[in-house]
Amino acid sequence: MLFVTTLMWSVASQDSWFDVLYRPLSTVTLPHGEGDANGLRVLIITVDNRPLQADLGSDEYVSKVAVLNKNYADRHGYDFLYVFNDMRALFETLHMSQPKGNDGKTGIGVYHTEKHFGRASPWSKVLGMWYVVQRYGHLYDYVLFVDSDLGANPLRARRSISDALMDWQQQNATAVNRGMKDVRGATFLFGSNFPWRNDLPCTGWWLVRTDQNQNQVAHAAALLREWWDTDVPSKRYVDFLEQDTLWHILQAPVSSGFRLSFDTSVSLLTEAQFLQMHYKPAMEDIWFPHVSSYEMNRGPFIRTL
Repeated sequence: MLFVTTLMWSVASQDSWFDVLYRPLSTVTLPHGEGDANGLRVLIITVDNRPLQADLGSDEYVSKVAVLNKNYADRHGYDFLYVFNDMRALFETLHMSQPKGNDGKTGIGVYHTEKHFGRASPWSKVLGMWYVVQRYGHLYDYVLFVDSDLGANPLRARRSISDALMDWQQQNATAVNRGMKDVRGATFLFGSNFPWRNDLPCTGWWLVRTDQNQNQVAHAAALLREWWDTDVPSKRYVDFLEQDTLWHILQAPVSSGFRLSFDTSVSLLTEAQFLQMHYKPAMEDIWFPHVSSYEMNRGPFIRTL
């Protein structure tokens, strides 16, 4: 059994932000949104092991980012799920004692029960997306993953995902840095990792195409499962974890047999996302700003958005 138990995944359903209800993800009924002005239906998800907080005035940033992304989803008729990776339930299910001081970031935050090893919590995004795409993908054209330190920019909130896809497709000569130029045909679309290696993706935000079609859902889920099943032992607990493992897959020779590839399934975009001290694009130029922890104090900065 790969997915340990639905008890370890709960969703914050926000009819009122201050009335956050966590319940097993398997019980969530979707969709709610009607889609954007072009009829595109999108599910936006974040997966994290930190519960949402009602006090948005503190320096805790995860909840503020969730509000930004929920507001963006509401504006465009999309749906938003905050998926809570409950590590306590994980260890209870595995009949293991949670190591003292284990925060999931550097210790066990998720577990591969078929291969019998743990991984740090950032890996939960891949497992969470695999589960969500399988369960809800047929209801949506795309599923968008966004990290908990990456929120929709209110200055660019008018730009829908339909708008972005149209921009990238029409300007694919410059909008696609590597991989499939046919943006609408790619199963995975990743934002730029600039100013670091811009020839390989950042996993801060990424779109998975599901097309409201079971065959495409199955294809996308199989690629996510390939990513989850690929084990680079040095990247179970050490940055950049799932991102470096994706790089390993994408740089592997054809003979390796990976189906997740630049040739057949991935568009790497030039769309910027990072805000750093040494690289400061104008805020209005960044659609989903990604605030890296080693560049600035995330909490106070995100509060200004």
